[in-house]
Amino acid sequence: MMGPDDQMATSKSLLLTKLPPELRLKIYEFVLCQDEPIQLTYIEASRKLLRTRPLPLGPLTCLNLLLVCHQIRQESLSVFTSTNDLKIVTPILGQYLQLVQGNPLCSEVLPTSLGAVQTWLEWAASELTRIDVHVGTVYSWWEKASARVIAPAVTSFYAAVRSTPGSKVRMTVRMTVNWSAIPSTRSAFEVELCLWDLVQARQRLYASIETQKQWVLAQTDRSCLLENINSCQSKFGELFEALDGSQWR
Repeated sequence: MMGPDDQMATSKSLLLTKLPPELRLKIYEFVLCQDEPIQLTYIEASRKLLRTRPLPLGPLTCLNLLLVCHQIRQESLSVFTSTNDLKIVTPILGQYLQLVQGNPLCSEVLPTSLGAVQTWLEWAASELTRIDVHVGTVYSWWEKASARVIAPAVTSFYAAVRSTPGSKVRMTVRMTVNWSAIPSTRSAFEVELCLWDLVQARQRLYASIETQKQWVLAQTDRSCLLENINSCQSKFGELFEALDGSQWR
């Protein structure tokens, strides 16, 4: 037997479904469309992904609309995922101190972040949707960090997108690359890997690396800087080889 609250929810959903589809769409857009990305941040202390940018009307107010009834859920989910961006901040290498000590967080962060991505993709169905994954700072001069953590992480996100039938996702993996351990060296640059177009992603990355090389060549004391930036390029070459290989699996 339904209680008073259940009866009220049912009556409200019946009223909503009686409205013309165009008007229902306007209601969904008003309630669910956000001006900023819906941000999930991995918190090391709790080892959880937490929504650090709540929806303006409150997460429960907005997301409860998806739970009213099957029809409303089906209609509103596509609005929710196609008009909003999902931003996941997941520093898979953890804090710098942890990284130097050899304790990257990738093994515990990655399943949590992938779970959030896969849920979003299931909601999105065949609608165009955008996902930004921020993996923090990558220290390409540290062999263990780049070779054993970054490539598997990025290829895992890529595989999640490719394994979703009919998905039209636009996933971008963003990171800051620090390619030299020498103090006071301008050795960091931003990377955006658009996983839906690996050719473009490769071109943009190598253009950024070339800019770093030109800066190194202009220095009077290059020491091991050129070796560092060449090593950085080589490691990202291995990453793209892994991404290219995963396309045929």
